[in-house]
Amino acid sequence: MNIMLNIGDYAHHRSTGNVGKVVAYGHQIVDGVYLPTLKVEVQVVNERGKKKRIFIEDVFQEWMQVEQGVHPRKPTETDLAIA
Repeated sequence: MNIMLNIGDYAHHRSTGNVGKVVAYGHQIVDGVYLPTLKVEVQVVNERGKKKRIFIEDVFQEWMQVEQGVHPRKPTETDLAIA
């Protein structure tokens, strides 16, 4: 069972492992079916240690809430290229 994520919550993407802050809601319509999405801000670190913000949007079912106090490692640009 999925827990509703709110703006400001931290979310973990089930497939890619990306973790970020929920910044907005969205939707997709596929074959006439309305699918709610989450837009999540993720910080990535390149090989030189420079941080960069990106935004990922995917269907709600792909995201799960990160428990408070749990801080998984930040993904790198290489991690995102594989996803």
